[in-house]
Amino acid sequence: VAPEIPAFLVGDSFRLEQVLTNLLGNAVKFTHHGEIELKIRPITQDDANTTLEFSVRDTGIGMTPEQCDRVFEAFTQADGSTTRRYGGTGLGLSICRHLVNLMGGDLRVMSESGRGSTFTYTARFKRGTAPAAETGQSIGQVVRDEVLRGRKALVVDDQVINRHILQQLLEQEGMHVTTAGDGRDALAKVTRARGRFDVVLMDLLMPELDGYEAARLIREKWSAEELPIIAMTALAMTEEREQCLAAGMNDHLSKPIEPQRLYDCLLRWVPQERGRITPKGTIAKGRKGTAALPPTLPGLDIRMGLTLLGGKEELYRSLVIDFGRTLEGTLAEIRQALAAEDLPLLRHKVHSLKGIAGNLGANALSEVAHECEEACGRSDSATLIRMLPVMERCVAEIISSAALLAG
Repeated sequence: VAPEIPAFLVGDSFRLEQVLTNLLGNAVKFTHHGEIELKIRPITQDDANTTLEFSVRDTGIGMTPEQCDRVFEAFTQADGSTTRRYGGTGLGLSICRHLVNLMGGDLRVMSESGRGSTFTYTARFKRGTAPAAETGQSIGQVVRDEVLRGRKALVVDDQVINRHILQQLLEQEGMHVTTAGDGRDALAKVTRARGRFDVVLMDLLMPELDGYEAARLIREKWSAEELPIIAMTALAMTEEREQCLAAGMNDHLSKPIEPQRLYDCLLRWVPQERGRITPKGTIAKGRKGTAALPPTLPGLDIRMGLTLLGGKEELYRSLVIDFGRTLEGTLAEIRQALAAEDLPLLRHKVHSLKGIAGNLGANALSEVAHECEEACGRSDSATLIRMLPVMERCVAEIISSAALLAG
């Protein structure tokens, strides 16, 4: 769910649920392998209305162009064999299109036989106001305050900037945060605390002891109910999610970590009945008189970076400056690993770079690092050599922008 969607919208929740339930149910029915994905994003917004796009994608049996043309007709399914094998008549999609039309939108499909289908529809909503507006908080914020304030979290990541970002996001919800730089450090801190954390946020690819093995060792003493572990990684593959569950983790968050998804995940897993500690004080405000951020900077999507940091301009400024100061060293390490053909080390370096860059809105650098990471997995040295100059240009842009922010 895109983070810029307003918290409160006015519409027909019953119709919306009918359509989503039908589309997701069909996706489950016709998909035997792979994945099903629901995406929701805003198309247009103004002070009065918001139009959202809902997209349900699957990797199922798919349809031919001729079948797509007929699939919204009442009492028609792709073909007779489909009805015999899977049941149903296709009436649901005809009704769904009618309901979507009533919500001011349209339902359409893109599909390829044997390759899956994507059903997409739009719906228009009026902008609403928070029922708890008089308190200056939304209902979601009130619920988060009630559940998360005073809870104890362990953040495990080998990158200082990533730890800093998560610590800020959690402490602004009143949580008490301890950090660890790798899996071995995390295991030691969990053991010293006798497992008395309310949640562990665990990066996966770390030196010394990675997140998978750290989770397995923690699970030897504490169950998933006693100590929830949430995996964090810049990879978002089905196989990785399955590995996380096999290692004993409760859930999986993809980097860059979006604040709302982080909080939603915490609300699912943080136990509500444990004793709490006194929360830390509120986070210090930014320096007085600091100049506002410029509207644009080379190599940076400032708006995206601020969204991922909950709008904290001073935090964003300081993180970009710190990132810029580390990039020359990181690039030198990447060059050395490539020259030595040490692909495991190189993959770790570019994976970490991808995650940090994504958190700060350095999208071009994050994408280059992602391509390099995939090339490492294929042992594709030619692509790595070709991408290195592109990465160098992206790094130069970020260093320049960081210097502008530092003044």
